[in-house]
Amino acid sequence: MNAGPKVAAFAVLLTAVFGAAWGAGAAFDPVVAGDDPAHHADHRETGRGGGAGAVHQDH
Repeated sequence: MNAGPKVAAFAVLLTAVFGAAWGAGAAFDPVVAGDDPAHHADHRETGRGGGAGAVHQDH
């Protein structure tokens, strides 16, 4: 098999894979759509009392 048909077949296959991925992504909404990003969800601090690795609760 020559290089030309191999490259063409690869391009067609790559296009089909990316098209399927795009279609699947468009079919489902993002899991966190509209949610605010977590701010310091698991923030560990050091140096303000409580010792190393203490979790602060000030927000």
